[in-house]
Amino acid sequence: RPLVFSPVCGDFDYFQLVLQWPRSFCKTRYCPNPVPRNFTIHGLWPDKQRIMPINCPRKESYKSITDSKKIKLLEQHWPDLTSNQGSAEFWRYQYKKHGTCSVDLYNQEQYFDLAIELKEKFDLLKTLKNHGITPSKTNTVIDVEEAIKAVTKEVPNLNCIGDSSQTMELLEIGICFNKEGTTVIACRRRWNNHPNGNQKITLPP
Repeated sequence: RPLVFSPVCGDFDYFQLVLQWPRSFCKTRYCPNPVPRNFTIHGLWPDKQRIMPINCPRKESYKSITDSKKIKLLEQHWPDLTSNQGSAEFWRYQYKKHGTCSVDLYNQEQYFDLAIELKEKFDLLKTLKNHGITPSKTNTVIDVEEAIKAVTKEVPNLNCIGDSSQTMELLEIGICFNKEGTTVIACRRRWNNHPNGNQKITLPP
């Protein structure tokens, strides 16, 4: 029954904040600017247990972000690593694909504010460092999961790149929140490329 899986505007169960390690991402794409040495936002994705809704119908057209303080904050936390022309088009794309699916709860401005607020809840780089996990060092998936769980209280989603017979590189961390963005919850679905617990992984420096 395909209708069960049709995305409905505002019909989502939880948010997944997806943070990327730029040094890994920029091995998969060309990045023209100096590569950040901290996690940046890939996206804030409304999600459901069985399928992720995307490209929901929009009630209002996207408004370009003009507030200089907000642009500076977004460029810091949510940059388009592949562009040297700023990140405006990346934000537009992410909002059209994902933000529209939470519009019944959050208008465009609130959606971007929520993304920054959730990103700032946890300093993942510091958290990992406190657990002995630093760029170029090799650890296991369990090491990384447990370090993040120590501050979020829930196991995160991990997305890695590389050959699973060797040390893989951590690309993304997904942290799931309730619809209100107030509480971390267990992510309902593992990503397909979430490696097993004993897999060796590293953060490229």
